[in-house]
Amino acid sequence: MDAEHAEVIAREWGQAVFGSGEYGDAWRYVAALHKDTDHLHAHFVVDKHGIEEGRFLSICRHAALNFDVMRELHAEISQSHGLNILASSRLSRGIIENPPRQSELRASREGGKATPPAPPPLSDGERSRRLAAMQGFAREYETLGDLAGLAATTGAEAGTSSYLSRLARALGASAAALRQGVPLMPDHSLHAEGDPAARVEAARSEMIASATEAWEAIRAMEPSAERVDLERSFAEQARASLKLAPESVLLAEHAQVADRNTDPYHNPTLASLARLEQGQTEGVTLDEGLRTTLAHVRDEIGERLTALFSIREDELRIAGTSVEEMVARFSLADRSEGQRASWITEQPNTMQKVFWMETERALGEEVRAEVASFNLAPELTEAIARDQLLSADRHMKLSEVPALEAIVDRLHDTLKPEDLDRVRSGDFAPLNEQVRDPALRAAVAHELKNEGDLGQSSEVGPWADLARAQHRAAELGQRDRAVERDTGHEL
Repeated sequence: MDAEHAEVIAREWGQAVFGSGEYGDAWRYVAALHKDTDHLHAHFVVDKHGIEEGRFLSICRHAALNFDVMRELHAEISQSHGLNILASSRLSRGIIENPPRQSELRASREGGKATPPAPPPLSDGERSRRLAAMQGFAREYETLGDLAGLAATTGAEAGTSSYLSRLARALGASAAALRQGVPLMPDHSLHAEGDPAARVEAARSEMIASATEAWEAIRAMEPSAERVDLERSFAEQARASLKLAPESVLLAEHAQVADRNTDPYHNPTLASLARLEQGQTEGVTLDEGLRTTLAHVRDEIGERLTALFSIREDELRIAGTSVEEMVARFSLADRSEGQRASWITEQPNTMQKVFWMETERALGEEVRAEVASFNLAPELTEAIARDQLLSADRHMKLSEVPALEAIVDRLHDTLKPEDLDRVRSGDFAPLNEQVRDPALRAAVAHELKNEGDLGQSSEVGPWADLARAQHRAAELGQRDRAVERDTGHEL
């Protein structure tokens, strides 16, 4: 950078900061360019009394004019003249210590010392504050890296070698370095390819446009199970992409899962069957035999619902849907608010909207009765109960977990009175053959023991934690046994 360019940048920066009136007032200033040191730099002397509003010049963290703003303006103006400079603070680059004083640097150079002077010492309190701030920057870099990664997967620049993918990796590496207290080395290669913020913004805009187009194409399809599955996939993508475009109403509606209490399509058993088939619930694993049973049950329930909805086939067609599509809607693990809204708003007028919402509620009741009449194998009932236990709100009462209560009711009817008395007195042995899962067995015993006193029903949280802990222990045990077999030390 030559002196001529440095002077132009300094003049533009001074005008932008002190002379533009953009920061509460305009202030008189004079500037001098120094060319007699190791690097070109400018000094500004400013009259703190504003010349338009008479406001006192204040440069602090919460004022309109602060050091971050001044740094960013300097970087922006420099870039317009072909010079890339860092606008970040020292802390954001992992530099904790203060820089050596200029007077000490000059004295060191004049004295011919090879090493620069030590930085001024920091108090323990100031060091702790700066370390905490540095960890805050690490979290910000991680978030920005996530955004760049999302932009890379949703925009036209998809690919591991794309600019946005490399930016995401660089930000992730920066976050990791700051967490370890390692200073960051400036890398201008990414910045040389364009403004990172502009590239992310372009990808964000493209993603929103593509999402809108995709949703319109899905809704334009003929009613079918495939359309429902595409709506489900769209909702999953919306949840993953919302962080990149939080202001998008379309993405926000589809990222929001419909409230189970107001969703007429929600059926706890059908939702659990869907989650089990998709392997969505951590802590629930199915063996091959149970998977076969699950597939058979879902098929049979689907046939029953098809017969149930066929009675209303003409009614469904007028509402813009079909028997097949309605079976698919009820069979989902959950639905998005965007889905629910679209099924209502596609009705042609207010009267039809009201009529359709009444139809949805009526169908929900019919489905509930149909599913309740279906006899499930005890092993599958346990898997459903475990899924509901692990996916329920932690503060829900155990007595409100449908499949768990179904097991409690069954045992209340099938256990001998003397065995029930043993369970209520704390002896769980009569349940060993009835409930195979240890965590479920403990929860069922708790409910049997406190049966008739709903106020004593425990919250789900501790029992869900127990189920997860036992699942992890079982997995570790299987892993250890596999290692023993592989090494030939199995007893």
